[in-house]
Amino acid sequence: SFFPDVDITTPQGRQQYLNWKARVGEAKISKIFIPPDTVATRLNSVGLSPAVLTTGNKLTKGNSDKITAKGVPPSVSELITQAILEGNSLNDIRTSLAQGYGKDVGFGYLDKYMGTLQNTETETVNPFR
Repeated sequence: SFFPDVDITTPQGRQQYLNWKARVGEAKISKIFIPPDTVATRLNSVGLSPAVLTTGNKLTKGNSDKITAKGVPPSVSELITQAILEGNSLNDIRTSLAQGYGKDVGFGYLDKYMGTLQNTETETVNPFR
């Protein structure tokens, strides 16, 4: 799981979460190599196109900006992206977000993330406008 099973409503839980978040940041998770075919398979398994990411396995700036504009913090978008690339199911990610942020907020973050990326994939850009 990409999020520790803690109760962040307690001071100890919040500190444990902050400690975990700092470790994740220090680990530079994005430098872990995941083969391109594995990236594509994992994105496709949750209904996303590999085109939503850069070659460095980060959301494209446009996608990241759109998700942030919907109220999802960039750090949460990064965690969701990493969890997908690690092979976690959407159900596992949803459960972890609910544990970390509360059911309504956590579910909302994942819904906004997925909805934004799925809508982006189907948009066509008219080059003649």
